[in-house]
Amino acid sequence: MNPAAPVPDAPRGRQARPPAYRVEVGVGPEGDDLAQALELLERVYPGKFDRSVWEWKYSAHYLGPPRIAVARLDGRIVGLQPSIRHQIWWRGRRETAYQLTDVLTHPEHRRRGIFSALVEAFAAAAGEEGAACVFTFPNRLSYPGFARLGTWSHPFSLPLLVRAPLPGLGRRALPSAGGLRTGAVESFDPAVDRLGEDRLRRFQAATLRDHRYLNWRYLQAPRRPYTCIGARDGNAWRGYAVGRISRWLGVRVGLIVDLLGDAEALERVLPAMGEALLDHGARALGVLLLPGTPEWDLLHRLGYRTLPVWAARKEFYFLLRVCDPLSAGPGERTDWWLTWGNIDIA
Repeated sequence: MNPAAPVPDAPRGRQARPPAYRVEVGVGPEGDDLAQALELLERVYPGKFDRSVWEWKYSAHYLGPPRIAVARLDGRIVGLQPSIRHQIWWRGRRETAYQLTDVLTHPEHRRRGIFSALVEAFAAAAGEEGAACVFTFPNRLSYPGFARLGTWSHPFSLPLLVRAPLPGLGRRALPSAGGLRTGAVESFDPAVDRLGEDRLRRFQAATLRDHRYLNWRYLQAPRRPYTCIGARDGNAWRGYAVGRISRWLGVRVGLIVDLLGDAEALERVLPAMGEALLDHGARALGVLLLPGTPEWDLLHRLGYRTLPVWAARKEFYFLLRVCDPLSAGPGERTDWWLTWGNIDIA
C-alpha cells in the first residue's frame, strides 16, 4: 500500500495531541491486516462479513482486487474504506470506476478526521490510476460526512416504487409467446453481453452488466439468495429481472433489484418475477429506478407507484466524484442507469 500524508487528531483543548494516523491506499489487506480488517468489520457491522463475503466482494472479484484505503495507528488498522471495481459506460466508451462501500472507523477513534482522510485519499488514488469516477450510495449517517468535504456532488436520489399485491391490482405472469421464452436463470452466458451493450448505450453512464458481472453479482453472492428470470428468443437474450426477499419496516417485501430488456420481454419478465416473489412470501413489491425511461412507464402500467421519502423513512442518496478535475460528470437523472442492484450489495 502507498502511504498518504499523516492525519492528525482533532485538537482537544490543551491536551497533548496523540500520534497521527497514517492512511494508505493499495490492493490489500492480506495476512494479519486482513484479520484486523475482518475483526473491525465484525465490530461495526455484526454478522455482515466473514472471509467468504470479503473474498467475493473484494479480493477475489472477477475484475481483480480493487483499491482499499486503510488508516493505521501504531501499525493497527483503525479505519477502512474498501471499494468495488466496475467497468462502466462513460460517455460512449468503457472506463473503470470504483464504488465505495463499507467505510468505517473504529468506535474508539471516531471524530479524528479518519473518515474524510480515507475518502479523499481513495479518490486521489483512483484518479492517479485513470478511473473515470468514484461513486457511492451513503446512508443518512454517512451522507453529511461526504457533503462536508465539498468534493462530491449529489446529482439526485433514487425514488422508490412500490406495489401492494391487492386483489385485482396484480396480474399473472404472461405465458411465453412466439419465439420468446421466459424462465428461471441458473447462469448468465456470454450471449447476454449483447443485451447489456445495446440497452445501456442509451445512457451516458451505467455499470456494464455483462455475464461476468451478473453471475458475480447475483448468482455467486454468498449471503443474498436472488431469483433470476430471463427472456430469450432462441440464443438471443431479450431481457431479465433479478429479485430477492427483504424485511422492510416489519413487512416481507419482494425487491426487484435489477431489470433490463426490451418492452415485450419485460412485459413478461416483470410479472413473472412479481409472482415468484409473492410465492416466496412477499406482501409487497419494491423497485428503485430513475424516472424518464420506458421501464419506469412500464412499472407504472403494472401498478407500481412512487413512495415518498417520508413514508420510506430513508433516502437513497447517490454521490459522485469525477476523477478528472477539468471534466463534469453526467449529472441529469436521464443520463444514468441505476437500479437497486447498484446499492444492494451485501
